[in-house]
Amino acid sequence: MRSNKRKVVTKETTKVYYGVFSDAQVKETFNKPMDESTFLKSFRLLKTYEERKEQLIKREYVQVDEKWEEEHGTDITSGDPVNFYYNTFTINAIGEIEYWVKRKPFNIIKKQLLKLSHIKDYNPATPFIVKDDEGNDHTFYSIK
Repeated sequence: MRSNKRKVVTKETTKVYYGVFSDAQVKETFNKPMDESTFLKSFRLLKTYEERKEQLIKREYVQVDEKWEEEHGTDITSGDPVNFYYNTFTINAIGEIEYWVKRKPFNIIKKQLLKLSHIKDYNPATPFIVKDDEGNDHTFYSIK
């Protein structure tokens, strides 16, 4: 507390509020529109595995095995990498971990890709055509 007095803090208090959520209130919040990050944080409020599984299926999540990350990898040029998906897990009734994934919408993936400096949504080179000895066109690209 001594260091806070130097910063003109004379009193610190902490207030703790207790409340009880009914199951009906929690279930009703999932009927309202919410983004995926909010959903992934809040679906764990559901008490039973069946309720969580129902909400994941309703939001179009697919159950995958634990080797899913190894199969997709992280390389962007090799197809759909892991960071193109929302992923979460649940623990089923017999105590096993289940992995669930959902592909992100294309507009989010596009923003994610365009943040990288080496990826552009246009061709940065200027095309030009050169004719060969037989008169066939060949396209080359010049980076200026």
